[in-house]
Amino acid sequence: MSLFRDIPADLVSMESFWRHSIACGITARSLAGLRHDDQPETYFVAGLLHDIGRLVIYLNIPDQGRESLLQARSSQQLLYVTEREVLGFDHASVGGALLRAWKLPVSLIEAAMFHHEPVKALREPMPAAMVHVADIIVHSMGLGSSGGVFVPPLTAGAWERLGLSSGVLPAVIRQVELRYETMVQLFKKFM
Repeated sequence: MSLFRDIPADLVSMESFWRHSIACGITARSLAGLRHDDQPETYFVAGLLHDIGRLVIYLNIPDQGRESLLQARSSQQLLYVTEREVLGFDHASVGGALLRAWKLPVSLIEAAMFHHEPVKALREPMPAAMVHVADIIVHSMGLGSSGGVFVPPLTAGAWERLGLSSGVLPAVIRQVELRYETMVQLFKKFM
């Protein structure tokens, strides 16, 4: 977290960024638990790191990051779409590259790289689909922000890949609401 302390506040509130990331991690872990996955903590970490590429952009090319943000808001587009238009790439590809450079597992790399397009995750498709769904739920709940203001669309087949009934959503939301503030307080010690 200390790597990203110098990010301009007009680009993103670091507290809001980490709140969004924590909520996404909790949501992905909750979904994995309902699937009886044997490694639910992998999904927590994948959710926590999914938008880290945004921080790299904001830290290294803040003017272009600002331009992407302004264009997304003025055109009412999703931020990752305007990142591609302004930068020629998006935060997901940057995040995947960073996690690869850090030599993290493929499951985390693909979850970051493909959380907006989970069908492109070929080696580890479940974490990408899980984080994709978790990100949408968290955006819908309004828990923090990494800069975007709109709820991303659900990619066809992503929910089906999880193998869960839509009836689990209230339970997932309850789990997130129960764990969210406790986790945020824990992480504040490191922010």
